[in-house]
Amino acid sequence: MSARVIALAAAIVLFAAPAAWADDAARFDAAMAALATSPNEAVAALEAIAHDAPTSPLAPEALLLAARAAEEQLGDPARALATYDAIVARYPDARAAVAAGRRGADLRAMIGPGVEGATEARAWAALRTGAGLTLTTAQHAEAERLAAAAWPGAIDAALWLADLDERAGAVAAARTRLAALAIRVAGTPRAVDVVRATAALAVRTRDVTTATRLLAELPADSARDAALRSELAAEIDRLATQARVVLAARIVALLALLVLLGSLVTAAGSLGAAVRSLRPPLDVWYVAPVLGVVALAAATGFTGIGRAVAFIASAGVAVTWLSAAALDVAATRGRRSRWRPLVHAVVAPALVLAIATSVLLAGDLADLVLATLREGPDR
Repeated sequence: MSARVIALAAAIVLFAAPAAWADDAARFDAAMAALATSPNEAVAALEAIAHDAPTSPLAPEALLLAARAAEEQLGDPARALATYDAIVARYPDARAAVAAGRRGADLRAMIGPGVEGATEARAWAALRTGAGLTLTTAQHAEAERLAAAAWPGAIDAALWLADLDERAGAVAAARTRLAALAIRVAGTPRAVDVVRATAALAVRTRDVTTATRLLAELPADSARDAALRSELAAEIDRLATQARVVLAARIVALLALLVLLGSLVTAAGSLGAAVRSLRPPLDVWYVAPVLGVVALAAATGFTGIGRAVAFIASAGVAVTWLSAAALDVAATRGRRSRWRPLVHAVVAPALVLAIATSVLLAGDLADLVLATLREGPDR
């Protein structure tokens, strides 16, 4: 088809389009604006757009937005499921039908084919809407009830509780919950979901052995499963590489520390004299306040990086103290050597670098530091 024919067809569609479509757009925008403050009225308005102008291009989008709001803001998954099904039935070729079909299938698996779990699903949706990262006693009791109840979404509720346990720092509780859940769903289609969640938890907690074992249990039948397996395998490889680098850094740090201690002892003449010579040299009085300011500045940002910087700065002060004390004792006792300063110039920075590498990788902070170096700080 030539470009002129396409342009002519587009012009005909535009001029032939009902004038009401402009009004529909205004109604759509008004409903979107009202979602945050009046979700009930907004959902009704969005459904009215599709009812009044079913052929409008905005109709399937309005229904999709209404379904999402019914599910996430009104806590009414049964109503949302009915709307998702309506989109697929009325507008099978619309872009919204793809998202509606996918989410509708998820909701149907949770509610059940006969909508027998609608009451529990509504209670769970309301619970998730009102819950923060930490649940109140009443919310936790309700979540436990829903996770133990006989309805299709109970497994999702239990997985949600395990995720909240992990976020609250109760990793052991999350592992225990997932282990019990694995026994509960053994031999059912939901067993794979529990394996996925357990493997993801193992990766996040750097349990490479468990993650590797679970990876072999994951299917690769669909593109989604294959992609998940690939992502987990890449993450496991990354963690294994990090573990090797951390081990190498700690070995380097230990060897470098032994070299500096050996330099101090040989310069002082004995272990006792070396201990007595550990008075803070001028170098320490200079570097300690500087590194202290850096550590305090880091503590005002991300907590993890603040602790890491404080530890690395403390290590820098200690290494400076040890190295400078050894050089001062060697100069005082007339045991100068042209090699000693050179060895210290190489070993002391290597020790601090090894400590920094170990701390950043063990805390999974290396990517954050590299991103900050590439893109600059957020503020």
